Amino acid sequence: MSRLELRSMGIRRGSRWILENVHLAVPSGSWLGIVGVNGAGKSSLLEAVATGTHERGEVLLDGGPISRSARSRAIAYAPQSAALHGMDLPVGDFVALGRLPYLRVLGGLKAHDRRAVDRAIERTDLTHLADRPVGALSGGERQRAVLAQALAQETRLLLLDEPTTGLDLHHAATLLDLLDDVRTDDGVTVVSVLHDLDAALQYTEEIAVLAHGGLAAHGPTAEVLQPDAVREHLGAEVERHETSQGPLIVPRRRRPTGR
Repeated sequence: MSRLELRSMGIRRGSRWILENVHLAVPSGSWLGIVGVNGAGKSSLLEAVATGTHERGEVLLDGGPISRSARSRAIAYAPQSAALHGMDLPVGDFVALGRLPYLRVLGGLKAHDRRAVDRAIERTDLTHLADRPVGALSGGERQRAVLAQALAQETRLLLLDEPTTGLDLHHAATLLDLLDDVRTDDGVTVVSVLHDLDAALQYTEEIAVLAHGGLAAHGPTAEVLQPDAVREHLGAEVERHETSQGPLIVPRRRRPTGR
């Protein structure tokens, strides 16, 4: 059964339709990457799934509709760090906001909640920053705090908007490995917006390409991300090379005349 399914989804901003007639099925425990040029609707799609703010179509979880009350316990959403709220909170308190869907009115964190928060902080390498205000962190550290909050929520579906933005090479690779561990060890389904096509090839099982106001391509990542498709839908000239670590996509350099 599909963990997440979109049926005829349409998203509008004002009078303009950003996306129309999007059909997607994401198997349980899989990792779907979403790619597209700036303005293609990638972030809008994730936000609509997380909040139910689509104008047309259905969002199904495990084959059924998601009620408003159940949504925050079923879906964790990590937006881009620029969309952060609670910048004045210490990292520990910020991550603990992920437990809000489970708390009763005027109730505090229980032992299980504390364990979930501590584990999320540890897994994202933020233990030494737990008392520091989120606003005092670097961009990459804030991005890890956003992920930690989502992990502390302990949901079946994790939506991530450009999770490696602002991260150095080490922390980007570590974060992607962590997400892969969460997927394989905890059975969490991951849907993430990615700009790095090589990361998509290495980590995602399927890819969805958004272009021209809809879903332009969808399928196994290694099959979809071919040079012709990248040129057509992403507007980039690339070459694809097969390596011992899997496929690698390299931008085709325009050399100056005479060189």
